[in-house]
Amino acid sequence: IRPAPIIVEYLPHQTNKGTSLARLMKYLNISKDEVVAFGDGLNDIQFLQNVGWPIAMENACDELKQYAKIITKPNSEDGVAFLLEKIFLNDNIEIDSNKTNLISDTNIVK
Repeated sequence: IRPAPIIVEYLPHQTNKGTSLARLMKYLNISKDEVVAFGDGLNDIQFLQNVGWPIAMENACDELKQYAKIITKPNSEDGVAFLLEKIFLNDNIEIDSNKTNLISDTNIVK
């Protein structure tokens, strides 16, 4: 996997963030609709495909953003903390859970 131009990751055969998360979800007996995941690189595609609430960072590559229901602020602006705070404070975020995975339909939270 090459999540960035200067980074190369080596993983065991048929292992990625998505398969690891799926095993954890099965162990904890939770459904994908109960799981939120944040990603910013190509190595996060399977990760986002295995959750009900896939979120991409604004600075994520365009290929990954196609799998997101929500795009939050970039890493440099603490996008994860920003969105979690909005969610937990019930800050009127409207999200269509039936949205298709197209960038044009993605909700951008700022």
